[in-house]
Amino acid sequence: MDLKFLASAGFEEPADPSDRLSDVAGVRVVELELGFNRVEEYADASGASISYIETGTGLKAKSFALAGNTKSVSAHVWQLAPGLVCVRVVDLHGAITKRVLANVTDPQLYPQFIVGMAAKPRRCLRYFLGAFAADVTVYPSVESWAKEHAPAGSAGAGVDVRALESRWLGPLLAGEVTQKELTSQAAITGVVQAAEVARNELTGKPWYKVSVDCGLPVTLALPASTFPRPRPGTIVHGEVFMTGSAT
Repeated sequence: MDLKFLASAGFEEPADPSDRLSDVAGVRVVELELGFNRVEEYADASGASISYIETGTGLKAKSFALAGNTKSVSAHVWQLAPGLVCVRVVDLHGAITKRVLANVTDPQLYPQFIVGMAAKPRRCLRYFLGAFAADVTVYPSVESWAKEHAPAGSAGAGVDVRALESRWLGPLLAGEVTQKELTSQAAITGVVQAAEVARNELTGKPWYKVSVDCGLPVTLALPASTFPRPRPGTIVHGEVFMTGSAT
């Protein structure tokens, strides 16, 4: 997976996705737990985190996550591939309201889903969703967003500007892709509730930490160069990589 989008939270793109994080100060290491030989996680004080994952079979990968939103969802969570989970958002009665594919930096916490085998998900009363911007535009108003994206003739009137769709969920459910081919890429449209400038302590680079209502509460990382600047009431629209966190 191309990890250039990590720059939206001030990280440098790793030269080699399989490089370990051992030389980074503050890295937390977990060894020999739930099918993983080693998980190295760097949690930046800004709320963004990255991890190096090595499975029991020797597969190596990088993953990422973003924390910061005080609002959460109730969810049942399975792991589909190392560091990639399926989040089933549920209501008070346990009915599924949304499915989202997301990356996590603590894969040892989630049961692995294997086709044809029974497995219980991790049940989380409070689960936090995040997103790293890959190609996101900020619109000053609903009207400016509607000029480009609302159905013809609607002028934005009555159009819900909140949407979140995992790009690979449909192909997965249709059996068109394998679990190893999945990513957490998603299309997002939402209303900015709050925005602040954060600073990645590892690199010193600033970025925007944005609380977005896209039908679900999501913390979105946007590059510091984003213009127009995100502020309450503006609309974000574009491609992101989703993340999840139980803490």
